[in-house]
Amino acid sequence: MPVLAAEKVVVSYPSRTLTSFLVPEIARQKGFFLAEGIEANLIYVRGAIDIKALVTGDVDYAMASGSAISAFVAGIPVRLIQGVVGRAEHVLVAQNKYRQVKDLKGQTIGSLNPGGLVDALLRQILLQNGLDPDRDVVLINLGGTPERYAALVRDGRGNGAERAAQLSHRT
Repeated sequence: MPVLAAEKVVVSYPSRTLTSFLVPEIARQKGFFLAEGIEANLIYVRGAIDIKALVTGDVDYAMASGSAISAFVAGIPVRLIQGVVGRAEHVLVAQNKYRQVKDLKGQTIGSLNPGGLVDALLRQILLQNGLDPDRDVVLINLGGTPERYAALVRDGRGNGAERAAQLSHRT
């Protein structure tokens, strides 16, 4: 009986978080994809760009539900086929000198893709803490989680960065 070759697919993930990276990476390492006849190549593609790569055929699957939801609402023909979490897992992370969200008034905060899910969640956090995101802070597009984290801890470009909760545990 001939052995069939596994179907090669490219799967993008938007950040190295528990849900976006570790779940598919562990599945790959444990052979779960191969057991289903799939050879999965996992690659990092920043959120929002991942959906463009999906639509153009540069990737076969994208692990970014936020981008998929935003794309679907905008009329792009995509389908969300699996959800790993039941709620948004994002927090606002800031340098130690800021003790409360209101302390960020007048500061620059790194965000992602104006109008996208991360940006909308950041704006909601600010509003719930009495800050007007259009008047009280300066929101700049810094890119994906790695870029926002770098700006927060090394570059000094942003005073706060909205990023995935799994990467924001403080010790």
